Amino acid sequence: MIDGNRKHSTTTTTSDLQSVDKCFAEDVLNVQSNYSLISDNLRKHTPHTIQCTMFCGGRHCRYESADFWDSTHMAVDGIFSHWVTDGILAMARPSTEIIVQRNVIKQFQRFVISHVAIEQFHQQYIYFYNFGWDDYRESPLTRILDMVKIVCFGLTQGKVAIHCHAGLGRTGVLIACYLVFRMKFKANKAISFVRLKRPNSVQTRGQIQCVQEFEQLVWSQFITFLPRDPLKDKKGTEEFTLSHYLNMQNVLLYGKEARYYRYVPKIIFVICERLLKLSSCDTGNIVEDDDSAETVPSTASFLAADNNISYYQYIFAKRLLHKRRKCEKPRECIDSNIEMEKDVSTKEFNMKEQSSNENITNDDKINETHTTEDIIDALTIDHDNIDEDLKKQIRQYQQELNGTGSSWKKLEIENNPVVLTGLLFEWLEQLKTPILHRDYLTYIVLQYADPCSCIKKFELVVQYTIEYLFRFLSRISPVSNEDLTEVMKRIIASLTQQSVMVRSTLLPSGKDFNRLRVGTFRVLMEFCSRLMNMMHC
Repeated sequence: MIDGNRKHSTTTTTSDLQSVDKCFAEDVLNVQSNYSLISDNLRKHTPHTIQCTMFCGGRHCRYESADFWDSTHMAVDGIFSHWVTDGILAMARPSTEIIVQRNVIKQFQRFVISHVAIEQFHQQYIYFYNFGWDDYRESPLTRILDMVKIVCFGLTQGKVAIHCHAGLGRTGVLIACYLVFRMKFKANKAISFVRLKRPNSVQTRGQIQCVQEFEQLVWSQFITFLPRDPLKDKKGTEEFTLSHYLNMQNVLLYGKEARYYRYVPKIIFVICERLLKLSSCDTGNIVEDDDSAETVPSTASFLAADNNISYYQYIFAKRLLHKRRKCEKPRECIDSNIEMEKDVSTKEFNMKEQSSNENITNDDKINETHTTEDIIDALTIDHDNIDEDLKKQIRQYQQELNGTGSSWKKLEIENNPVVLTGLLFEWLEQLKTPILHRDYLTYIVLQYADPCSCIKKFELVVQYTIEYLFRFLSRISPVSNEDLTEVMKRIIASLTQQSVMVRSTLLPSGKDFNRLRVGTFRVLMEFCSRLMNMMHC
């Protein structure tokens, strides 16, 4: 379904987005089926073997012949096709005769199309994915989500061609769902956009409903920060815990990100790595980019990894399998499940999503640095008493991270450590259950002298998250023991959602947290110190 050159990144253009805005002005958001209710049901229940004969022309099918279309409807010569975005081609299924006569493979190579979502397209250098999906029908949402992730993966490699029979119904649904997933479009906006680029796409009532239900599925997973108004969007917020968030996160992520953030929230990872980069500290090679082999995430060296050996045995097995294949003759097609496991280039993290991203990629801003003291101050500051402009910027990030994909790229180049640490602590302190809740504190009090055994009593995601945060602290350098202690106190306050004295100020302030008991605090500090010492061993 997708093919391309790794040096190419694709997205929608400004003119594309303006076209959709024009659709809004023309009041076409209430999308309708292409057919009457009777015709809709007739097409849906017609046996697959005679559908083309009844509705497309059979042996003289207009979608498989270039004679029915002019050049404006043939982005690829000889095939009824349109570019929906700069990187996604929607097309009808090409016949073998057309593929040969019009030299379709060379056309694909000229367009840098490297992946094709197709029924049969066994050609060298063109990867294809074959999905079972009946014409005029809908597909299960979870299967569509898998298809969309494959499209996203393919766009990191080059451009993607998607087709069904006519390239209108099922093809249109998949592209619309991609726009919902990757561009954060609403369902009707996505359908309107696809129809604007490829008329008559998303044909039936069921297919329209499918896109709308996909929007509900995906948008419910986009929450990174809870709404500030507790009465608004209350549904689902009562269970907003670390585990709940990671479950939502894993629904959305794919490729390298799905592995790197398997047990660590992406929001924590992005902020902490950005703070380290701002202070020119060692990033620890968290994200490795070795395309020649399966890359084991840096968390493989975590203490928690000893409690999760099966996962890393799986990764090791994949590496051995990859090495064996290097000695074999290259295959002409790659199974989608294997392809999704292959490491992708860092462009997966640098993919442009909207033209507005171009305005935030200023090299001077990205390369701006701060001293370690600046980072320490930002980690120990009272965020309740910072400048109102900074508070507004933090609130804006919280809103954007729930809605626009471009906000993550913006966060990755944010150069104000106070804003970054404000977001970090706000996220930790919004969880409905503290990461270190009462039961875990009991384990720590009883076994603080043996942090390795103690931490393994925690839930796996808690193990990884806590260990990542303290490894982050250990990578801040140079730093005095006194400053490190103060930062550790602040982290403990957020993990327990209890107030702690940090640089003579009770933090976090402005929140209705109880104060951490003196005895528990001392044991926690000893536990954290021992844990950090183990990381240096």
